[in-house]
Parts: sequence; structure tokens; C-alpha cells
Amino acid sequence: MGLYTASAFQSDWGIAPGESTGVAAGRLSIVGDPDNLANKVLRVTYKAGQIGGNSAMTFDAPLGGNYGQLWLQYKLRFDNAFTWVKGGKLPGLGGGDTPTGCIQNGTFDGFTTRLMWRENGVGFSYQYYPGKKEECGDYYAVATKFKPGVWYTLTQQVVLNDAGQANGQFRQWIDGKLVLQQSGLLLRNAAAVGVSAIKMDTFFGGSSTDWAPASDQYAYFDDFRVSTASPLALVDTLKTPPPYNDPIVGYSQWQTGKTYAQNSLVFRIDGNGVYHYYKARGYIGTNVDPLANGLLDVYFQVYSPVRLDNGQKWIELTEPWL
Repeated sequence: MGLYTASAFQSDWGIAPGESTGVAAGRLSIVGDPDNLANKVLRVTYKAGQIGGNSAMTFDAPLGGNYGQLWLQYKLRFDNAFTWVKGGKLPGLGGGDTPTGCIQNGTFDGFTTRLMWRENGVGFSYQYYPGKKEECGDYYAVATKFKPGVWYTLTQQVVLNDAGQANGQFRQWIDGKLVLQQSGLLLRNAAAVGVSAIKMDTFFGGSSTDWAPASDQYAYFDDFRVSTASPLALVDTLKTPPPYNDPIVGYSQWQTGKTYAQNSLVFRIDGNGVYHYYKARGYIGTNVDPLANGLLDVYFQVYSPVRLDNGQKWIELTEPWL
């Protein structure tokens, strides 16, 4: 317990800690899990008024080989008083020259599949690869809004493409739930590029100081696992809703030919028999099907970095029992 020492870091990660790891500056500590003090976890300090790797933690943890496909799983808990500001980075897998920053395609060969939190804790997959669309990395929504003081299990799988062919795959799970599935990816050009590192990045930023927190912030990490087989059976942070029966009291079944006032509560049953619960965003005319015109509540008023709120008429509620 206490500050993460250089010797312990090297023993755990197989490399000597550089400046950006945060070891020498005292930004990494081994502490008791806030929810179970007997469990030792890694606490990262994000320094007030600072952004980038030298304000918290960033390093490449080598995996001792180049793999064609690999899984990464770890646990994350933001501190009870965590402030999101504009966003920050979280670890993911990497390979080749593990690209980051604003770089043009054709100037690198490799990939990183980190996560980010953005404003209000909204989660995104944040990716660099030779086929990316944006110079500063591509964002993909993962149907998650992180909460302070809650443990999450983040799991991802990278399946590399055949050299030069756009047939790679990526999947992201949160608490054992598949939240992103991609195929047809160009993750590498050369066959020599493999999955070779954990991109152990976590910091606020962004490249400008308006991403910086006003006070020191903290997050906790635990149970890093890298494997060639799925670790999903080990997920123990499932968010179990309270018991209820469908349909939930207070929601009426959506009907064609009917108008709805603002804040009306309805449910729809999809083709798989799953109940979905919605609230009317405003007055809604006839025949506006929530299944075809609904916005998940975690994406309400999310316009950056990817516009997800396009004025959909219905808000789908992720916790309709509340």
C-alpha cells in the first residue's frame, strides 16, 4: 500500500517506468478499493489544471509478442467526486507504432483501441488505425454514461485484418454487455504488425487547457487481463435492475394513429420480444414509432464529438423503473 514504486511497476509491467507513467511524480498509488478496503487497486491521480500523459499516466505495456487477435479486460471506478470536464482517455489495446495524436493516414502502421469519457461521463470507443476517417482519431458510441463511485468492467477484442485487406474486427463490452461491434476494418497494412501492447493511457485531454480539471481527480483500476480466449465469464460488475414485471406500471403501449403529449410514457415490444420504454420529448404526432425514432437517454443533448442527438422524438429510458 502507498505510492507505486519503480521496482513494483517494473515487476508488474515488464518495463522500467518512464516520466509519463507518473511513478516518479507520485501520481500512482496502491490503495484499498473504496468499496472493499481489503482489495488492493491502482489509483491514478489526475493533476489539477493539467492535461496529457504527463498529468496522469501513459505508457505502452508490452505483451511479449505479436498476436493476430487478443482480448483485454480491466475494471475501472471513477472517484465519488469525479468531475468530467470535456473528457479524457482510458486504456485499450495497441499494435505497430501504437498511433495517437493528430496524424495523417499513410504516415503510420498500427492501431490503438482506447476508450474515452466525454462530457457528463458519456463513453466512447476512441480508435486510431490506417483506415480511420478523422485525422485525430475516430469516435464510436458505446451506449454508456459512466457514473462516479461505480465499478465497471471494460472488455474489448481486436481481430486483426489480413495484411492490406479491410477485414479486421473490433468488439467492446461494458459489464459483459456488447456495446460496439465493428467489421471490415483496416487495422494494419503489414503482416508484421500484431496486437503487441496495452496502451495504458489515462489522462484529461484533448490538447487545450479547457479540458483540464480544476482540482486533483482520481480513478481506480483493477484486474487487468490479456488473453487469447474470452474473459467475459469473469465479469462480476453486472448492473442488475430491481425486480419488476413488464410492462412497468405507468407506461402504456404505443399505438398507431394516436398523438402524445410531452413526457408521455410508452412501451414498445421489438421483434425479439424485448420491452423498450420511452418518454415523449415534446408533442408527438401520429404514427411516430419509438423503435424507429428513439434516442437512448445517455445520448440526450450529445452533439460532440459525434452528433448523436438529431432531434429524435422519443427518449428511450435505460432505467425505466426509476
